[in-house]
Amino acid sequence: MTLSVLISTSDILAQSQQKINKVYTAKVYDSNKNKISGILYSVEDSSITLCVDSAFIKNNPLNDSLEIITISFRDIRKIKLIRNGAMEKGFLIGALAGGIPSFMLGAAADKAFQGVEYIVTLGTVDPKPSGIGPVFALVGFTIGGLIGLAAGSSSRNQIFIYNSLDRFNIEKDGLKQHSLIHNI
Repeated sequence: MTLSVLISTSDILAQSQQKINKVYTAKVYDSNKNKISGILYSVEDSSITLCVDSAFIKNNPLNDSLEIITISFRDIRKIKLIRNGAMEKGFLIGALAGGIPSFMLGAAADKAFQGVEYIVTLGTVDPKPSGIGPVFALVGFTIGGLIGLAAGSSSRNQIFIYNSLDRFNIEKDGLKQHSLIHNI
């Protein structure tokens, strides 16, 4: 009974909060290679809007008091879109994918080493674990994490506008799919 009340209460509370699944950070470069960074808020007919105050955007995405910047296509040379959290997710997946098999390999090697030790001593010494499993796991965790970090950091989209309305119109639909207003 108590469990059903808690579950229904959490569902009601969760429905009152807006959940934003994918938030993209946009780095906009102009012709002089100056950079403006912010969350891609919206895409209009000839401009994009960035929210530069990310602390507020995560709590209330439709807040009117946010600091937003509208950038015309004339001022955009290149846009880099980066999905927030991609590097952390890549590191976690890579670390687990590297650490778990490495630990298992290390544990198997430890068992094999114990068997060799038992045979060499003709059964007079009771073999003890050497602890090589955690060492293998640490190495696998580190290498897998670094590979996952590199894979997560490369999940960037580069969009070249070159101050052209035609190029902007070609890329506009793709940009809209990554905008915050589109994802709410």
